[in-house]
Amino acid sequence: FPSVSGPTNACIGDAVTHKVSNADTGAIYEWYKKVTDPTPFYRGTTLVRNNITATDTVYVRGNNHNCVTGLREVILNVNTYPNSLSGLNDSICSGSKANLKGFTNIGAIEWFESAGSSTLLYSGPVYQTPVLTRDTFFFIQANNLGCVKGPRIKVSALVGANFAPSSPTISKDTTICLASTSVLQLNATAGSGLTIRWFDAASGGSSITTGPVFYFSPTKREVKTFYADAFNGVCGSTREPVVVTVEDYPRISKIITDTICKGDSAHVSFALDFGEANWYDAPSSGNLLHNGTQYTSAPTSNT
Repeated sequence: FPSVSGPTNACIGDAVTHKVSNADTGAIYEWYKKVTDPTPFYRGTTLVRNNITATDTVYVRGNNHNCVTGLREVILNVNTYPNSLSGLNDSICSGSKANLKGFTNIGAIEWFESAGSSTLLYSGPVYQTPVLTRDTFFFIQANNLGCVKGPRIKVSALVGANFAPSSPTISKDTTICLASTSVLQLNATAGSGLTIRWFDAASGGSSITTGPVFYFSPTKREVKTFYADAFNGVCGSTREPVVVTVEDYPRISKIITDTICKGDSAHVSFALDFGEANWYDAPSSGNLLHNGTQYTSAPTSNT
């Protein structure tokens, strides 16, 4: 039975090589597009696939004078290269942290100290730097499951001469339910004489309100990040984030019941707009029977 070496993930336009790693002398290795194909599209121990365009599966078997092995499935997942990459600088006062942003159409933003560094600092759209006292530069690339958009571009933390105040203490990240929370109160505290400013952006822009309390009224399922800094009239501190995850109760619809004869299987189901479906044998507490929107059982009485 053949073993195959080679990548399981590739990028559009790549050339990929699969090789039978335990090839027997004298055996012919046959490659098929489908398990039902009558003849192979290629024979050999090494299959080279140029200019890959989409996720694909092929099958290979060994044939030694009509003594054949089973088919080995070879799955290749093909991903898209990001086609856009940009960054947003941040201007801060000395002694605070910068919130730098990266943007891409697909994949994750990866942050590095230099254009040639192999050490990943962070993966995500907003990178909060260490405390800085001088202009500092970072570099980003976009990575979609191994398909990297290059070259890396520079994102700058520009540090002014004035010294920033200490950052505020802010509410912890929280999850709320839309149906039961009409207004969420977020809090921040800072040193004497400092003004708390609230933002809906990691850097730049104008504050959306000021003061130690910020009220957020959720209107939909989403993840929102708010930021608060302490302002002394000249400099703002590090903008500290708080992440609010807004969830909701899922809605059940299209309930389908079943009528059966004793001994038959019953198939019941319903539709769920999001979330997870759990089936129980009692209106409260009880035993968990099944996960998923469809449930099959063999009841012996009305159930």
